[in-house]
Amino acid sequence: MAWAYAVLLHTGYSASGASKRFSATPAGDVEINNSKLMYQYLRGDRAPTRGPRGRYGFDLVAAVDSHHTGRNATRWLDHPIWTIFDANISSRELAPFLDEETLDPIVGQYWLDDEIPTDGAEASQLENALKFFDFDGYIYLCALLRAANFAGIRAKSGKALHFSLLEYLTPHAARAEPVFGFIQAPFLQMIRDFHFPAKK
Repeated sequence: MAWAYAVLLHTGYSASGASKRFSATPAGDVEINNSKLMYQYLRGDRAPTRGPRGRYGFDLVAAVDSHHTGRNATRWLDHPIWTIFDANISSRELAPFLDEETLDPIVGQYWLDDEIPTDGAEASQLENALKFFDFDGYIYLCALLRAANFAGIRAKSGKALHFSLLEYLTPHAARAEPVFGFIQAPFLQMIRDFHFPAKK
């Protein structure tokens, strides 16, 4: 989904236009084929795969990557956020994403306390810190969430660390990274479903 939204954002095409522009057109065809394939990626029905595919051996990812602005979408195929939430990642592999300098200390403190201030001076401090919150800070918190999950770390409150602050920060991350804005809801749902399923 992220890759498809990035394609549209960076190229300026509509989903239909991108499907036409980045499609296999067999030799001799007069009209450009509109497979409407991009809609399937936008819905998350399928994931883009590198290399030739289909009856015409068309490499959709390479076609997008050869576009002068479309190539900006390619980084979403291997984005660190997918690595962090990969089912097979080990706690040791999270180390490259845990650079504390990417996060404002105030935000980090609320992460450790596992609570979000709603009023008073603390809430104002957090609000001011979030003016400078960027997507690198969000990536750091995602890695911290996985690391805490691996280690079974508990917050000062005694509760298991969960993603309430991450959920709270998601709209701020979406403002810092427009492509993420399109997928923030399914992303959070993925985390809930696969990493924090409701206890029965």
